[in-house]
Amino acid sequence: GRCISCKVGSYSEKEESRECTLCPAGRHGIVAKDGSATVRSSLSSACQQCEVGKYVNLAGNKECFDCPPGSSCGREGMNASEPCPKGRYTDISNRWNCTACPSGRYQNGVGAAKCLFCEAGTYNNGSGSTYLGSCLDCGAGKYAAQPGSSSCQECGKDTFRASKGRHISCESCLEGK
Repeated sequence: GRCISCKVGSYSEKEESRECTLCPAGRHGIVAKDGSATVRSSLSSACQQCEVGKYVNLAGNKECFDCPPGSSCGREGMNASEPCPKGRYTDISNRWNCTACPSGRYQNGVGAAKCLFCEAGTYNNGSGSTYLGSCLDCGAGKYAAQPGSSSCQECGKDTFRASKGRHISCESCLEGK
């Protein structure tokens, strides 16, 4: 009988074997840079670990997949992407770590591609916040006109806010007061 080379994404460690073993999940088949055949006689010569930022969940695959938004692939040889934890996100693919939500925002879900804005009239000056309650009402004499504020602004000349609350503007002082 004639020997047949194992296909890309598989290998055989024994001579005269009747079958090839698929590269495991987390590894992809190696293709030579010049397109020539590579010797596929061992796991290490035939199957390369996925690089950081990529994963493959299938055996025998020729390439790894980009880690999708909302997840990270922080190690070589990953067979699945890891969803971002609460308070963190990735908005593009191929990320090796998730970013903390910036001030003025929060994320209470897992696997998020973006963070949620604190409502207008509230602020949040911390990063990595995991729940809506981290968005605080503005204090007396202050307001936050825009969603996603990291601080409240002071009321301007001849305007006021007597108490703490979700203020998106200040009230005008009456003449003579």
